Order: sequence, then structure tokens, then C-alpha cells
Amino acid sequence: MIKKINELNEELSTMEILTYFEEKYQTPHIVTTRTIKRWIDELQIEHITSPPPKRNADIKYKKVDVLKLEHTKRKKLLQHRDKYLAKEWKEKKAEEQFEIFVEYQNELVENGYDEASHADSINYIYKQQAKEIIFKEKVEMCFEHLFPNIEFDDKELENKLFIRGENPYHPDGIEADEYIKKKFYKK
Repeated sequence: MIKKINELNEELSTMEILTYFEEKYQTPHIVTTRTIKRWIDELQIEHITSPPPKRNADIKYKKVDVLKLEHTKRKKLLQHRDKYLAKEWKEKKAEEQFEIFVEYQNELVENGYDEASHADSINYIYKQQAKEIIFKEKVEMCFEHLFPNIEFDDKELENKLFIRGENPYHPDGIEADEYIKKKFYKK
């Protein structure tokens, strides 16, 4: 067994190697015993158990070979750890955000929130934004009577503003942003 992180027995089983890596790199499940066996085969490290045991769990390796294995695969171990920690961090943040959302929803319900009125207020905001953009566009065109054939699609612009506002990083939001930038609401 492992005494301390850097204190290894002279002979180690695959499971002891796994435990050593997990403790040293402070992340469970970064590798498996199968991964370690594959690395041992890749580096052509020979076991020291004689005669060859019937069970794989009884196979032992030299401490020096394990340290050589660690040195060779250290970069891979650190990548696994960072990937695991990043995933764990994202999951934790997602849970925190969900809890905030649930808390907000509960607060709205307690204060007599009406979903229909909320949807109406969101639509009103985008309707106002659409009107402002069209007004600015008309001003830029100087006088409306100089351009009698140009019309504006209010509803489509409202739609695109809503999509851009609600999903700015989604492909639909990016497409809506392009629609607005390129002024496709002019007919």
C-alpha cells in the first residue's frame, strides 16, 4: 500500500499505482487500471512477479518503473485532471445558476407574478426597439416622400430583435443579428 504520496513500496500492483495517481493528482477516476495496464504495455515495462500469477491483480511492478511511467505520462495525467476539474466546475456553476433561477421563479410566484403579463412586457420592449430602429432609418432616409416604394417589416424586425435578445450566442440569434445589421427588414 501507499504510505504517503511520494513514499511508494518497492513493489506495486496496478491498483496501488492507480491509488497513487489518484492521491497525487487529487482527482478520482482520471485513469483506470486498464489505462495503467495499457501504458505499462506501451512502455514495455516488465512485471517482477515470478512465477507469473494467475490473476492480473497479483502482478507487481518495480517502484522505479512506476516512477518512470509517471514521468512519461505526467502530461496526460494533468490533462485528465484539468478536464475533470473543468467539467466538475461547469456542472457546479450550472447547478448554482439553476438554483438562482428556481429562487427567482419562487419569488415571482410569491409576489403574484403573471406569466402572460411578463410575456406582454417582453413583447412591448422589442416592439419599442423595432419602432426606434425604423424611426432612425426613416430619419436617415431624410424624407419618406422621397422614397415612396420602401416599406418596413415591423413584425419580422420585432421577431428578430426578440431572437437576438433571448439567444444572442445561438445560431438563430447570430442570424437575427445579421438580419438587423444588414437591414433586411427594408422591403
